[in-house]
Amino acid sequence: MKYVPPFTSVDPNAPYVNGNPSSGTKGSIPPAEAFEHPMREIMKVIEDAGLDPDEADLTQLWQAINILIGIGVAGGNTAFATLAELRAALVSGKAVDPAKLAAVIQENRWISGVAGGTANALTVTLAPAPTALSAGMLAWVYTGATPNTGAATLNENALGVKSILRVDGSPLQSGDLPASTPVPLYYDGAAWRNLIAGGPNAQPKGQMTWAVAGTYSFVVPAGVYLVYAKVWGAGGGGGGAQYTSARAAAMGGAGGAYAERYIPVTPGQTLAIVIGGGGSGGSASGGNGGQGGSSSVAGSVIAPGGSGGVGATDTLAGGSVPGGVATTGTVNIAGNPGGGVIDTGGSPVSGAGGSSYTFPGYGNGNQGSAGAAAGQPGCGGNGGSRGSAGTAAGGAGAAGFVVISY
Repeated sequence: MKYVPPFTSVDPNAPYVNGNPSSGTKGSIPPAEAFEHPMREIMKVIEDAGLDPDEADLTQLWQAINILIGIGVAGGNTAFATLAELRAALVSGKAVDPAKLAAVIQENRWISGVAGGTANALTVTLAPAPTALSAGMLAWVYTGATPNTGAATLNENALGVKSILRVDGSPLQSGDLPASTPVPLYYDGAAWRNLIAGGPNAQPKGQMTWAVAGTYSFVVPAGVYLVYAKVWGAGGGGGGAQYTSARAAAMGGAGGAYAERYIPVTPGQTLAIVIGGGGSGGSASGGNGGQGGSSSVAGSVIAPGGSGGVGATDTLAGGSVPGGVATTGTVNIAGNPGGGVIDTGGSPVSGAGGSSYTFPGYGNGNQGSAGAAAGQPGCGGNGGSRGSAGTAAGGAGAAGFVVISY
């Protein structure tokens, strides 16, 4: 990059000077190149270090220099693979940031795919494509809308049709490949084995549920090597309402998030179960509802709680508050937002509490009264409402919920 002197300067090394009206000194006029060229130089360093430019992060140049020096890429001439390139395994001739590599491995993208073909003759295409099948390979296959009806096969990346067996090596049975389910398959060198069918997990041995806020322990029974966790976060509390000089109605609390997935376990292992507490109802003086607590299994399948509803004093609260959002399951479903107020022209209807996955909320708020507490796991409480002078507390959100099948 060359030095860019002030505009109209004939000296290629002319310095920039500040203007001084009192002495009649004119300030230098910087050409566009003086701004553009340094920025492009900086962007080159940031992008070749494998970072995604972020206007909110003012330390990226420093980060990029440290990455380039630490990895030993001389002069920054070797470009770093982006996260998208790593996910697609397009890294030939590029350097790899270990942190990005770890992130892609944790996502399981390289060993998972959506099943094609039919319910009994599955195909799957992994990216990057394996060159051959080898004993010890693991693949997560997301099955289609129809379960298998008997013996089934898998052809991975057109590398050959192989039988799918139960984990103990016995023939696959009808329904062993459930519809729309992530199924872990292990290649033993001759056939694929379904790790959730046959052997220690041939049929679910039991199921346990927790629905009261608190922390619990689940000890994995003998012969169990895989459990399925379904987790609901707690609902947020509805806002309170206070009428001192005008009508008041508050928002409902939002529903908690939902997450589910398999967890590999060993017999005798202890899993921590956390049931989030429902958010408290907003105070009768127009207070906001409380945030719903997060629920979790083993600290790895986490469902955050819903937001508390906004309270109101002499006003009708507008809008809604967001439900909890989960990211740790193979299935993640956000809680429904807490409802907004309905102005009837008379006594207003408060916002209804948001529902959670499979559990319905009230659907309607309260009119001229305190908000109703949520009655279903993970649902938000109703907001309070006053059409005449007085106060109305918000309803409490419901606690979270956990189901473990094994």
